[in-house]
Amino acid sequence: IDAEHAFDRFYAQKLGVDIDNLIISQPDNGEQALEIADNLIRSGAIDIVVVDSVAALTPKSEIEGEMGDS
Repeated sequence: IDAEHAFDRFYAQKLGVDIDNLIISQPDNGEQALEIADNLIRSGAIDIVVVDSVAALTPKSEIEGEMGDS
């Protein structure tokens, strides 16, 4: 899960990452990232989930400017 939207396919290949067996997701917000991770884990179709980076998992309410509006 590329929360930073910074994944470089060519650099990863140079490092030996098997791109053909890699699932990349670039979610719009933290909730979407966690939903994607949950669905992938529950599916049993993957062996590992990597999040880059947890600090970039911004809540939807913060992105939409709803924090402190109440």
